[in-house]
Amino acid sequence: MCLIKKLSLVCALFSITIASAQFEEGDIVANFGVGVGGYYAMGSGYSTKIPPIELSGEYFVMENLSVGGFIGGSKSEYELKVPGYNDYETLSYTYFNIGLMGNYHFVNQEKFDVYAGARLGYVNLSLKYDEDEFKHGEVDALSARGSGVLAGAHVGGRYFFTNAFAANAELGYGVAILKVGISLKF
Repeated sequence: MCLIKKLSLVCALFSITIASAQFEEGDIVANFGVGVGGYYAMGSGYSTKIPPIELSGEYFVMENLSVGGFIGGSKSEYELKVPGYNDYETLSYTYFNIGLMGNYHFVNQEKFDVYAGARLGYVNLSLKYDEDEFKHGEVDALSARGSGVLAGAHVGGRYFFTNAFAANAELGYGVAILKVGISLKF
């Protein structure tokens, strides 16, 4: 039985290597994704106003290696009790990400693309609220702590319905824990 499993694995790996590749050196892919489960201003008490969204692009420097960039963001609100009053104030959080990424494509076939990658960039938090309700600096420190370097890793996959159009999903650290969307190949 063990020999059959080993032979099956060798046959599967061989078929992957002889299958036609979806991507070649010089190809460009544009991606659009909407996030599920964000890293920023999410959880109990927060309400999402704009879900995590991301646009990214990749350039294939080799058949299995792509480099590119990303830009994305999200917006949410939180109701905070004003110190010393029986009143609540809305804090509005807007996150903006931008940076570079690279992917290694483990499965690069006609219909399937499976990859893992890393990203490095910058995340900026913009915080808006009614300044009359809080002492100067009482809430502003949240904005400074939320901005900075974004470094993360991800795994993802694409299924191509045509030669140029695919559905994609990505799991990891970026604009959201899970991102689903579409890809266009040029």
